[in-house]
Amino acid sequence: MKKVLSALAALTAVSSLFAYNPPTGGEELSRLSEPELISGGKSAAGGALNFVTPASIVNNPALPALEQRIMIDLGYTALIDNDDLSDKSYGNAAEIGTSIPSRYGVTTLLAQWVTSPFYDMNLGHVFDFRANFAKEITDKLTFGATANLGIAYDEKHDWKAGVDLGALYNFGKVGFMDDFRLGVALLNLGKPFSGDELLGMNADSRDETAKDWEEATMYPGLATLKIGVASTLFEAGLFKGGWSADISAPTMQNAIFDAGFQVSYNDMVRLNIGWGANARELIEGRAVNLPAIGLAFKFAFKSSKLAAGNADWGQSEMTVGATWQQLYKNVNAVSGGALLKLGTSDTEPPEIVLWPEDSKADKKSDKSESKE
Repeated sequence: MKKVLSALAALTAVSSLFAYNPPTGGEELSRLSEPELISGGKSAAGGALNFVTPASIVNNPALPALEQRIMIDLGYTALIDNDDLSDKSYGNAAEIGTSIPSRYGVTTLLAQWVTSPFYDMNLGHVFDFRANFAKEITDKLTFGATANLGIAYDEKHDWKAGVDLGALYNFGKVGFMDDFRLGVALLNLGKPFSGDELLGMNADSRDETAKDWEEATMYPGLATLKIGVASTLFEAGLFKGGWSADISAPTMQNAIFDAGFQVSYNDMVRLNIGWGANARELIEGRAVNLPAIGLAFKFAFKSSKLAAGNADWGQSEMTVGATWQQLYKNVNAVSGGALLKLGTSDTEPPEIVLWPEDSKADKKSDKSESKE
């Protein structure tokens, strides 16, 4: 344990030696591609009401460990900037992901694509692929690890590669809060994008010549420590509400605070409100700090084709959602997505019978026959 802590301390010290001037929005590069990532509080603890998708691994690799069903996730976000000196007004973010449980753990694959050519949020064109494995260690503790590989294809090609590590602990009931969870993740351990040819956050994006002399440094931040807590706050009839709060420290040279609040009705309709504050972007006058607002609907459906092979797969569920947020002064995100969960959850523990009733009856019958 001491060696691990020493290695983390050394990595933190090394990362703090690098200059820190990522592009505006660079720390959120992997959180733009679906509604849940934008409005769900960006939580390392699974969010207010513990709603997990395959894309949740970007916040904490341990989050999918308790999933019992195959999940398929699709998301798309339109990035709109109608007042940008680059004369470009439209960008995109999209993803496709899946989580597959097995007796050994849960494997998750996620592919994301982002194009944001604006000066106001100059992220370029990026493709990122992640492979994750998460496992339940005890009934309260889960662990996960993610390997990722990314490619940036602009005027100058670039790549990134690295690993993310994460753990989640469920304390259960703490005071008046139920399902209290603590998530800890160490993200971006490896080579990030260099940021060459991109506009840094401290450049004046209103200055047409700024791009020539204010290039961004590496992004997302190397060795980002992210810590989050979440819990259910109340249950009243068919209504349930919860909260989450996270803080992260990219390269130990910035502080980002994220918070989320969710309310659901009958576990079918869910309102998401997410809010965040990036300290360095606030200092540079970038952030608007308006909350993200999202709405999601869940419905069940039956499939006779799936039930033909396994009756448990006869009923599945789909959650569709949409989110809006004004990210920066001129950049708005409008996101939509769908999450498909195949089959039904196994909520009943296995029943272990040492002496079945039939066996007892047979034994009594044998004894009576022997007496006769």
